[in-house]
Amino acid sequence: MGSIAYINGELLPIDQASVNIEDRGYQFGDGIYEVVVSYNGSLFKLDAHLERLKRSAEVINLEINHSITEIRDICQKVFLKSKLDFASLYIQVTRGVSPRQHNIPENYEPNLIITVREKPEPAEMVKAVTAEDLRWKKCCVKTTNLLPNVLAKRYAHDSGCDEAILIREGNLMEGTSTNIFLVKDGVVLTPPADDYILEGITRNTVLNLIEERGYSSKVRYIKAQELFSADEVFLTGTYVEVMPVVEIDGVTINGGKPGPYTKTLREDYRNLLAP
Repeated sequence: MGSIAYINGELLPIDQASVNIEDRGYQFGDGIYEVVVSYNGSLFKLDAHLERLKRSAEVINLEINHSITEIRDICQKVFLKSKLDFASLYIQVTRGVSPRQHNIPENYEPNLIITVREKPEPAEMVKAVTAEDLRWKKCCVKTTNLLPNVLAKRYAHDSGCDEAILIREGNLMEGTSTNIFLVKDGVVLTPPADDYILEGITRNTVLNLIEERGYSSKVRYIKAQELFSADEVFLTGTYVEVMPVVEIDGVTINGGKPGPYTKTLREDYRNLLAP
């Protein structure tokens, strides 16, 4: 069937799907989302994504009118209906439709929207640029309000790069849609998953792989300038998987090629995806 959409129980072609103009997700970014990808006909880490969706809802006091088990079943049914083996499944929950007002209505009916389309192939390596982190103080919530991320991503594009690495008060945070890791003197480093970054599903998976490999690692705050003395830098994310960064702000990393830690962890990660 290909690209399809699910809106509150209705399944239809994605180009025919629409939401009410007074949906609070459209007007205020008052919603949350998750992106799950499939490999060889199976949704990867679906349960972990749905648990994070639940956590995001709790932080913003969004009452979802489906249980996580019900959403899981819906996701599986919509995914199977698409007949795509390698797909990107997008889940969005908004606070629903109401006359436009900033205050949250006493009663609202959340909208559950799911889309499925073909999964894009990740690049082999990327270039990045640093940018000031202009996001709010609850980046642990996977909110649909992504304007600062969008502007930073555009800045990266205009700079001839693929991703923007966000800096807050001199500290390294994450990319616009990725988490970040550094390798320095045999130690793998990554910032802590506090309120200022998203606790990535891929990030956590890679941390487990690092432990299984027996690599030395530290989760700690990282100064922005440490990027430029790192032996290796790589990004993690649902779409990018484990992605080598070979240039940052015009400074070449590891001679412009993926480093040994990055290559090994990328291979280990891809082995998890094999049928």
